[in-house]
Amino acid sequence: MKDFAFQTYVDPLTIALQWDKTQLVAGVATPLTLTETLVFPSYALPGALAQPNVLIPVWTVKSDNLPAWFSVASVACSSQIAAADCIVANIAPGSSISVIPDGIPVTLTLTGTASPAAAGTGTGKAEACVDYPEVIVDVTPAQTTVTVCVSDQQAVAVVAPAATEAPATAPAATEAPATAAPATAAPTVAPTPAPTAAPTAPPTSLDGSPTPTEPGLAVWLLAACLAAGGGTILLLGRRPGRTR
Repeated sequence: MKDFAFQTYVDPLTIALQWDKTQLVAGVATPLTLTETLVFPSYALPGALAQPNVLIPVWTVKSDNLPAWFSVASVACSSQIAAADCIVANIAPGSSISVIPDGIPVTLTLTGTASPAAAGTGTGKAEACVDYPEVIVDVTPAQTTVTVCVSDQQAVAVVAPAATEAPATAPAATEAPATAAPATAAPTVAPTPAPTAAPTAPPTSLDGSPTPTEPGLAVWLLAACLAAGGGTILLLGRRPGRTR
């Protein structure tokens, strides 16, 4: 900007961007915030002029570029920006927001969700501009518009997800070698004693007298015969003789 003494003064116009996270993980949806801080000229110029004798300049801020994976859900602005202008639509590429500077830093806070699909970087870029007329003293006074802009960009890293180690596999249980069972002696079976025949009662005759057993049968028969014979003899002996 030039004054009537044809001296050039530099307006303190700065801008800085800052992500609230230094890195993101690919494939993971993460809340993310980008803060833009701008410092516009305050017209505190040296010399007698507190305000240049020019038309009121126009201060604007715009977000030139945002990562495609950064979805902005809301915008918060400092008091130098009208609430009606502090909307998400005004930070889209090609849009701008008007600012009424007061010498105090202006801030815009963009809050949303980052969903990067692959590792790499994402860069946010914003620009602050002042459009003001420049008065040129000439034979025929003329007035032109001069635009002064500054910009800043800030990258955020996107890293690949950490490799997930496969769970350690427990070693298979080793089966103990089969141990042969000790030989078992066959149980000794005690010989079964032959059944003892029950004593047989001696046979009895029809009249109730004992019947001799086989070994004594011959003796008994002999005795019986002798007895029978003797009886016969006796009977014969006792037979009375015939009388002639």
